[in-house]
Amino acid sequence: MIRNAIALMFLLLICSTNSLRGQTCISTSAHKGYLLAHRPMVEGLRQDRVRGFDLSISKGADGSKDWHHQYNFPEAGLYIGIWNLGNSEELGTGLSLIPYVDFPLVRHRNSALMMKFGWGAGFIEKKFDAEDNYKNVAIGSRVNNAILLHPRYQFNLSKSMAIATGLSLTHYSNGSFETPNLGINMAALTLSLSLKLGSDSLISRKEIPVEKNRQWQLFASAFAKEVAPADGSKFLVGTLMGEHMWRRSKKFSFGAGADVFLDKSLSEEDSFKESNGFLGYIRTGVHASTEMHVGRTALVLAMGGYLYSGIIGESFYHRFGIRQQIGERYLLCMHVKSHWGKADYMEFGVARVWKSKKQDDKRQKRR
Repeated sequence: MIRNAIALMFLLLICSTNSLRGQTCISTSAHKGYLLAHRPMVEGLRQDRVRGFDLSISKGADGSKDWHHQYNFPEAGLYIGIWNLGNSEELGTGLSLIPYVDFPLVRHRNSALMMKFGWGAGFIEKKFDAEDNYKNVAIGSRVNNAILLHPRYQFNLSKSMAIATGLSLTHYSNGSFETPNLGINMAALTLSLSLKLGSDSLISRKEIPVEKNRQWQLFASAFAKEVAPADGSKFLVGTLMGEHMWRRSKKFSFGAGADVFLDKSLSEEDSFKESNGFLGYIRTGVHASTEMHVGRTALVLAMGGYLYSGIIGESFYHRFGIRQQIGERYLLCMHVKSHWGKADYMEFGVARVWKSKKQDDKRQKRR
């Protein structure tokens, strides 16, 4: 199931980058840094510095889409990384295959501040095993989500070659599909070399008008999660969410909504009461959210608070994920629901969209 979920994630990210047909770029980076002990239990896994090497192939924006201009002509491509995780006995080697978008935050004549962001698949050689690898309390699965954030400053050596230095942040986790799932986090200094192929056509950046709108969306998902102890049972989890979003700028929407969560794993909590029946598995809440739009794809971040819970526990929840527009009426969604830095479960689902009548009338006129 986790492999199918990661395949869906690949589909979302590849859909967001398929409109880039500009100049091809091949780049490579060397990474050297540390495993971050974000929890005291992870401290014992830190034995040596982490070292990594990556190869990225990307295409530049050709100016054919509005978002190419809004984001100052980014690049999008595929990142392939290999890591020595600094602990050969308990972690081994890490691999990652990540679709990404590389945003120019600031451009100068011969330099630029760049920000590479990607979400893809990660592989950890040595996962937790109750008998053979019980000290690995960080990750319970070989196949995982992998998230990359790579800010760096780039210097152009010529029209086709550039070097860059920066900081890479890499995260591996499975969204609590398998335990343990404290996750593996790495921070490393980087040195990069990139080579551009083919001719670079000069494209003038144009001003894109803001098309303000608002819409309602109804989202539903179902998945599974595992709770301690490791290698235990899987529990059904699901979300039903209603949300109202306002688009007020070229890049961002803001909204609010309500959630109903079904979590069968709540029966494992000490405060669970069987006398509550089905309501014991339910949580409800309200949230505020924001979306960053990149073409027909949006990155979403939300924070909410529980109004009702079948157990005594957390007061707040969070959501981070990707939404891909399918046609005019549907969104294909992948979110991670969490409690601060701890993943609760993955939300894979579909949202139905109802745009405001004013917005529908405008679309009909354009046709």
